[in-house]
Amino acid sequence: FSLENPTRLVLDVTPHARATLEDETRILRPGVTYRRFSAPTAIGSSGVYLLEIAPGSGEFRVVGSAETPQTVSALSSGAFAAINAGYFDTRTFDAIGLLKIDGGLLSLPSRSRASIGFGAGGAVIDRVQARVNVQIDGRRYSGSALGEGLEVGLEVVARPGESAGLPTKGVITVAHGRVQANRVGPLSVPPGGFAVVYDPSERSLALVEPGAQASFDIAFDPPAFASLPYAVEAGPLLVARGLPAFAPDSEQFRRGERILDEYTQQAAIGLRADGTVLLLVADNMIAEELVPLMLGLGALHAMRLDSGGSSTLVVEGRAINRSSERKVVSAIVFLPHAN
Repeated sequence: FSLENPTRLVLDVTPHARATLEDETRILRPGVTYRRFSAPTAIGSSGVYLLEIAPGSGEFRVVGSAETPQTVSALSSGAFAAINAGYFDTRTFDAIGLLKIDGGLLSLPSRSRASIGFGAGGAVIDRVQARVNVQIDGRRYSGSALGEGLEVGLEVVARPGESAGLPTKGVITVAHGRVQANRVGPLSVPPGGFAVVYDPSERSLALVEPGAQASFDIAFDPPAFASLPYAVEAGPLLVARGLPAFAPDSEQFRRGERILDEYTQQAAIGLRADGTVLLLVADNMIAEELVPLMLGLGALHAMRLDSGGSSTLVVEGRAINRSSERKVVSAIVFLPHAN
């Protein structure tokens, strides 16, 4: 893919020769075990790097900031371990899909894709959908909570400064509970507010005047994701309730693309029944080969994270699976409890 400033072409290069790692198992600290081993693939084998983090050892958080890329090492400053997390636009570094940090919703869910959330009760992995409910002067409108595209009448864009809408769409901007403007897009989301993007055929929305009271809420499915303070979307889902769950078409991933169906680096996260969290990166696999790998490791639930050149597992500030790091917009970090 291409990047600008300076203009350059970025290539992910992975070996197709058989890769074999010498097995290694080490306890890094109480409750945290590091394993390195080789796993079979259709073209030979792949090196695998794994952290097994026992329940009660510490807490997990999602860190990052949309449009502000950093390496996983930088994002994990002060944490014991970290792994890259969600997808992002490689041109603008906008987060793609659900991103919640410290209870703040930075990016809305998209395409019913697999997400992981963290809270006081532990971690949850599931495909997440969301609908947005907008109220303007007491009238309620429901639509899509997609972070991109307009699918079912209206969309809410909630990140201040983000451009909302297109020249073919109407946009209502709201700040501090009051409508600021209502005209053809794109318009910028104001500080302390949000924007409602709608089809101009929605006559009642087209007639909304500045000064009207406005608010919105989002209904998550499953509902647990509404209260979790940390969450991030990636996918596809790999394992659910101890069974294979790989169905990328249902999450609107396009088959045949490199990151899904060609051999490259892969990153994934899994949960065992006892609450153990598995952070994993593999050197050279296709996404579907993560399914038997995670099942073999005892995962009850598992999902793939952003992969390819983003796949990075960091321990104590150092990437253990690669010599250089790509900048990303989100990471999952582990902060151990004090001994």
